[in-house]
Amino acid sequence: MLGSSRTIELSTETFASVLGHPHVLVSWNSRSSIAWRTFATVYERAAQRHQDVVFGVVDIDREPELTSACIIRSIPTLTAFRRCRLVLVRTGFEIDESIDAVVRSLKQCDVPSRAQRRTR
Repeated sequence: MLGSSRTIELSTETFASVLGHPHVLVSWNSRSSIAWRTFATVYERAAQRHQDVVFGVVDIDREPELTSACIIRSIPTLTAFRRCRLVLVRTGFEIDESIDAVVRSLKQCDVPSRAQRRTR
């Protein structure tokens, strides 16, 4: 479900559907955390700057099964997926410039597409 911002609330039911996008960032946080409110502003600004990237958010309190399945051990955690593959896991809060660097790395990451993998 798309909220009032450029970020997408992810759940167990919707998580796999966004992974089909070439570039996906997922923030794992607790919405009840005061620190989340500060980071949410930074994350939303990054989503506005990088509209070709899906910015997802998982509330670990509402999605404990998904959090466990993805082996998220601490919050905040930022994960990056390129063509359905996990390519980055970072813990700790990020600043605008750090998220921009993650997005640049994600876009430059060389992960073959499914069609390319089938021909190998």
